[in-house]
Amino acid sequence: MHYLPLYKKEHFDFFNEFFSSNKVQSPSVDLIKAVVSLRSVKDKYELNEMKVAADIGREMHLTAMKKTKPGKFEYEVVGEMEDQALKFGS
Repeated sequence: MHYLPLYKKEHFDFFNEFFSSNKVQSPSVDLIKAVVSLRSVKDKYELNEMKVAADIGREMHLTAMKKTKPGKFEYEVVGEMEDQALKFGS
């Protein structure tokens, strides 16, 4: 069985519970290398999606800074941020 390194405690606990400890091997180095090589190359579509996501995140962050004021609740600011995300198609 090939798997990537587990980084969340709940995943690690599930994995250990699901498989008996004597069957569990270490993460697959070959799979890690394959995933890294896939993630290191981006086509034009992926690059554009990353740019769009960064632009949306920027607008959300700026909105949070503008809308945060004394006495305002966090959920109100979050609502304003979510509005920005929806406005830009996220």
